[in-house]
Amino acid sequence: MASTGMKLSPLYVLGVGIGGLLVYCSVRDINPLELVKAVLQGNAPPAAGSWSPSNVGTMFAGSDIGAGLNLGANAIGQGGPIGGKWPTDSHRISATFGQKGSMWASGYHDGLDIDGACGDAVWSPTEGRVTSSGYAGAYGNRVIIHSSQMSGVYYWLCHLESFSVRPGMTVTVGTPIGRMGRTGNTTGCHLHVTVTKNGTKVDPKPYLS
Repeated sequence: MASTGMKLSPLYVLGVGIGGLLVYCSVRDINPLELVKAVLQGNAPPAAGSWSPSNVGTMFAGSDIGAGLNLGANAIGQGGPIGGKWPTDSHRISATFGQKGSMWASGYHDGLDIDGACGDAVWSPTEGRVTSSGYAGAYGNRVIIHSSQMSGVYYWLCHLESFSVRPGMTVTVGTPIGRMGRTGNTTGCHLHVTVTKNGTKVDPKPYLS
């Protein structure tokens, strides 16, 4: 591989790693010191808590490590995936989170729409437990999964033609959930994904890698 001739400060590189670690922990509400301690001791990751950083680069503003911290935080916290698996074969997005439109009762779209064909397989994007499966008005046939990988995160998989799971079932990443459909308030076959974190609807895309 040809060298670009660019030299990176060791502190900058360290900052990138630490920034990514801090945002990873923030998303999962895990104390980073406890996580590092668990890894070094060969133990399981710590339980979710309430730790959250503000600006991970503030205390090192103007330095190489501060710049690296912000780069690592932005890469994971804004542009990169937080976790989860894409739930179907199609990657055609037809409506995004927060998109405005009169077709939605709230005036905006509260999830991510993935176009596909009726009958396409839909699988679990996370490990966790099914908390609900059934008809849910405008959402049609809906399955809700409480993630065991991310604290306070629930996935809604909606407009399903059919579903094959029931409340109380434990699922892993890739477990078949059902089939894409057009039940509820929809104009065509697609999968609607809503993600909530601590009760608030958030952009699903970072939660689907």
